Amino acid sequence: MPHTLDGNRTVLSSSEASAKSGFTRTHINYLINQGMLEAVKVANVWLVYEDSLSRYLASPRRPGPKPRATDAPSAEPSMADKRG
Repeated sequence: MPHTLDGNRTVLSSSEASAKSGFTRTHINYLINQGMLEAVKVANVWLVYEDSLSRYLASPRRPGPKPRATDAPSAEPSMADKRG
């Protein structure tokens, strides 16, 4: 059941946001912690702003795994460069 907060902005619990988006609650919490979803913590419960969730769902995303930072080329010289 959605509630309003902060000047009539509708908020959803992480469970409600999960049901609306199709993401797991764990992923919703990840998005909150990464700053990708606007949310407020009341006691021990995260409340996600519904408009923030709608904007996130409308934004284009690439499926699949993202490249890790370790996959980037290293600035360190290779052993062959060190032997010179």
